Amino acid sequence: YYIKNGIPGYWNGVDTLPQLNYNSSRLRDIIYKNENSVLKKYVKPPFNIDGYRFDVGFNTGYRGADNFSHELFREIRTELKHVRKDIYILAEHWEDPITYLEGDQWDGVMNYFAACRPVRTYAGEPDRYLLGVFRDYTGYRRTDGEDLAHSILNHYTRLPDQTAPLQYNLIDSHDIHRFHNSDVYDFDTYKGLLIILYMMPGSFGLYYGDEIGLDGGWTMEECRYPMNWERSSWNMEHFELYRMLNRVRIGEEALCEGSFNVPYSCGRSVLISRFTDRELLVGGIVESSENVSIPLNAEGACCGKCVDMFTEEEFEIIDGILSVPGMEKARQILLKHTF
Repeated sequence: YYIKNGIPGYWNGVDTLPQLNYNSSRLRDIIYKNENSVLKKYVKPPFNIDGYRFDVGFNTGYRGADNFSHELFREIRTELKHVRKDIYILAEHWEDPITYLEGDQWDGVMNYFAACRPVRTYAGEPDRYLLGVFRDYTGYRRTDGEDLAHSILNHYTRLPDQTAPLQYNLIDSHDIHRFHNSDVYDFDTYKGLLIILYMMPGSFGLYYGDEIGLDGGWTMEECRYPMNWERSSWNMEHFELYRMLNRVRIGEEALCEGSFNVPYSCGRSVLISRFTDRELLVGGIVESSENVSIPLNAEGACCGKCVDMFTEEEFEIIDGILSVPGMEKARQILLKHTF
């Protein structure tokens, strides 16, 4: 695009990012249509990349009255999948991405909408995205377990079954301050939120340095500090938590291919379940001073024991109800039941 007198139009006013005008069929040929196009080149030998991440994907092909975004990604998907069926097409979107995830455009999305944003507001942060869009935004509140459950279910219940396992769920990224450097951070809440994110269908996007509690601040550049390789300064509580969750995520059948449900959300409590006909995992946060009864009939659990994978504490399932004793302090649980 050109504004006037040969001066290019820039994306979002950034003078290092001239915006390409996809009204041009020749541009489309160069970028993704021709056999030697930019996007096809790196899918083929000797590069053989596994996928593309499209930065600010929902802004691609959008300027003024021009909005080619959906059209472009339908074409891009067709062209790339023709070269390699299993190429992974991932894009960034901070708002509701459902119109891109219906099987004809993106495979997955950086899931700010149903992961990063709602878990952070549950923890007590203002919504960073809304603060960026509405400079005078003051209507935020600390959300509860039912709000978090609604955000997760609102996203996943609209996705095609084939698309749900391809989501990229995250709590941190290069575009938002690390949660563990936030004023509202505490380790127990962090642990509970990570359990939820690791249990959601898709992949958990571990942002480098989170596993060691990398230092930083509120600004965008302060969430991009280089990796600290000095092991003696690592936060080992973080490190061991991530090691455990990664082992569980890779090793448990229910998290690799199981069905998904939110069996309980009330007050500050919210639990995710993943299950097959051989095992059931239930994880998340229980915050109640009274005993909590969690229905697991939909998961097929009638009776037996659940064992916490962190503490080895046992919980009982009777007549399809999992009982969790009340505590003054919130529990973070990750329970396993074998059928």
